[in-house]
Amino acid sequence: MNSPVSIVVLWDIDNTLLYTGGAGSRAMARAFVELYGASDAFKRIEFSGRTDTAIFFDAARAHGLPEAELMFERDRFREAYVPHLQSALIESDGSGGLMPGVGELLDELARQDGVRMGLGTGNFRGGG
Repeated sequence: MNSPVSIVVLWDIDNTLLYTGGAGSRAMARAFVELYGASDAFKRIEFSGRTDTAIFFDAARAHGLPEAELMFERDRFREAYVPHLQSALIESDGSGGLMPGVGELLDELARQDGVRMGLGTGNFRGGG
C-alpha cells in the first residue's frame, strides 16, 4: 500500500539539478542565428530564474519580431533550439553534470515515505 504524500519537492533543472556549462544559452544563440540571422540576440537578456519562453520573447522583441507572431515564432524557435542543445551538451562534455550533492540528496529523498518529487521548470519540454 502506498503511504500518503506529505511532502512534494519540485526541482528546477538548470543550476539546481544540473550544471551544463552554458549549453542552453549557446544553443539558444545558435538557434536565433539560424532562424533570424542575429548573432547577438541574447546579449542583454537575463537568463537566470526565467522560463525559456520569456527569454525567447525578450530577444524576439529586442530584434523586432512582430508581437502578433511571437507564439508562432516561439514554436519555430523551440524546434530549432532542441537539436542545438543536444550538440551544445556534447560540446560541454566534462564541464556539465549533476550539481554537487544532488545525487545523494535525490537518493535520500527517494527513500523517504511520503515524499514525491517532480520537475517544476521553465525549460522547453524537449530541452528539459
